[in-house]
Amino acid sequence: MTTTGLQLKLFMGTLFTPEIKMYTEQNIFWQQEKVSKMAGQESRLLLESTPFQNKEYIGIYIKETSPSLLELEAYKKQVEEQLAEFADPIVNRNIHLKLFSLVLIA
Repeated sequence: MTTTGLQLKLFMGTLFTPEIKMYTEQNIFWQQEKVSKMAGQESRLLLESTPFQNKEYIGIYIKETSPSLLELEAYKKQVEEQLAEFADPIVNRNIHLKLFSLVLIA
């Protein structure tokens, strides 16, 4: 949804805790994918970080403006798979994913 300079996006993710940051920063594949993504090259990395209510979250921006439950489940699976790949020990814990909307100024 876009309204003159404002953009509404949905985001699904979890708190980007120091523990998750430590594991991702130590993961060579995470670093390679992050560099590729920043260079505009093809990357398997779907995860992004974003601030929300004075905290940093890691997750995925949802492309659909009105996603169905099935689409939300698919996004949930993508976040969990990416966290398992790039921060493996963390995923063994019970990570709580949140879904929230963000208003971005374009």
